[in-house]
Amino acid sequence: MISLTSCEVLGGLDATKGIDDFVCAPYDPIEINLRIKIALWHRHGVQLHDIIVWGDLVINLGNYEVAIRGESGDMTLKEYELLKYLARHRGRVFTRDALLTAVWQYNYFGGSRTVGVHVRRLRMKIERHGVNIITTVRGFGYKFRN
Repeated sequence: MISLTSCEVLGGLDATKGIDDFVCAPYDPIEINLRIKIALWHRHGVQLHDIIVWGDLVINLGNYEVAIRGESGDMTLKEYELLKYLARHRGRVFTRDALLTAVWQYNYFGGSRTVGVHVRRLRMKIERHGVNIITTVRGFGYKFRN
């Protein structure tokens, strides 16, 4: 974790709270970006473009891991792929059939109701942490919140 702070409160930073690095105000966005990339590489062995972050949800594309509020999200491969697909297309509404084609591709011969089942399971795993990210668009499909 990188802490953004003012130089006046530096002495009050608690090193036991998981702070890997800090930046004092005034902040340079280029420096912060570089420090985040370095921290991600040191901690997870991934680069910034291998991570999708939405609030307390982190999808690590390089390691096929999901964390919600710092806890590991135990997901099946299809749940992970569905979450990743929706997260990459935030705000866009998809029909069940479109998600079935995009995530299950040609390997699945069942009905599109399986998408609803997977969305329900994803919601149960994510929303128990208080994170609400998948929205139902009545009569049409699903979307990942913006």
